[in-house]
Amino acid sequence: MKRRSLTTKKSAETALEFANHEGFEALSMRKLAGLLNVTAMPLYNYVAGKDALLELMLGKVVAEIDSPTIGGDWEVMMRWCAHSLRQVLLRHRWTSTLLISRFSLSVTVMRNIDAIVGCLVAGGFTYAQADWARNAIDSHVYGYMIQESNFPVEPDQYKAAAAQFLPMNSQANYPYMYEVASEIIAGTYNRMTNFDFGLKLVLSGLQQWQTNSAYAGRKAVQTTPPLRLKPASPLCSAQCAAQTMTASAQPPVMSRDNGGGCAQSLRYRPPRP
Repeated sequence: MKRRSLTTKKSAETALEFANHEGFEALSMRKLAGLLNVTAMPLYNYVAGKDALLELMLGKVVAEIDSPTIGGDWEVMMRWCAHSLRQVLLRHRWTSTLLISRFSLSVTVMRNIDAIVGCLVAGGFTYAQADWARNAIDSHVYGYMIQESNFPVEPDQYKAAAAQFLPMNSQANYPYMYEVASEIIAGTYNRMTNFDFGLKLVLSGLQQWQTNSAYAGRKAVQTTPPLRLKPASPLCSAQCAAQTMTASAQPPVMSRDNGGGCAQSLRYRPPRP
């Protein structure tokens, strides 16, 4: 490739295509330069380094995720967006853990988050509820994807695997596991978990929570004493997505999102009398 045809966009697209086949860990600036048919030094004029390259690549991935229409039926929109996110993660399997472990303020990330929160708020959620609901949906999508991508047995091998391990399961010691394995072998149950099964549980739970919660609705929020929030940490890690901060009977508090589904939790400090 001639140097004048080398661009930041071309560099990111080439890197993304490589990572989809070989994984991000196998990518280096030298490797990318070779793929672009240039030496490494000119490449640094367009991409500062591997971290900057990763940001460009993740930005392109997030740009593929559909955003909801604000004012549309929130449940329909969230189901649509969840399926879109899953399809994008299936196309770029190496991105699942990276998207939930990095803090990003890219335009594509912020626009997507803003649209989701806006759709939920327009649907009757408070801002705190919308943020919590979004994280709950993301947790299902990312959790399902990580399990789906790393499960040691392919779906069409479940029956054979159950038959192999059934003799190792003592019916006397593990009667319920034994019966599940027996049903898989008999073909009455295939063990495959449908993505929509969990998503429907999450969405129906959010619908019920929004309707019945004592804190649902803007009026309840306006009459609630102001919360004093203290940042838990200036740093964000993959573990913070799994944390749920609660205080007594207080509702879920707001979180600061990192742009990929990971949230920096904010500790609740009750107001002084």
